[in-house]
Amino acid sequence: MDAIDRIRAFNRFYTGRLGLLGRSYLGSGLSLSEVRLLHDLDVAEPPMARELAHDLTLDEGYVSRVLAGFVRRGWLARLVPKTDRRVRILRLTPEGRAVAAALKSASRADLAALL
Repeated sequence: MDAIDRIRAFNRFYTGRLGLLGRSYLGSGLSLSEVRLLHDLDVAEPPMARELAHDLTLDEGYVSRVLAGFVRRGWLARLVPKTDRRVRILRLTPEGRAVAAALKSASRADLAALL
């Protein structure tokens, strides 16, 4: 087994052990991609949707649908600045921040249990 085979074996073990391939990450009802998007929005200056898609190498259409779902759930607000009405500023609502915080806590607890 060479280095590439060992890395691939580790990746298979790691993704399986952390439950990264399931439909519901951490029992949240959200996919890993959705949880990651929520995490990346939980910052002082959230990136634009296009930047999120690019940084995470996700399809822009998929990111748009996920963000629309966050809006429907009341987790995300899309604000329109007065300076440029074409732009949408993404901000998590207090409910969205609470969901993100709960997921971060669950992730930490899950990893602590593994250690």
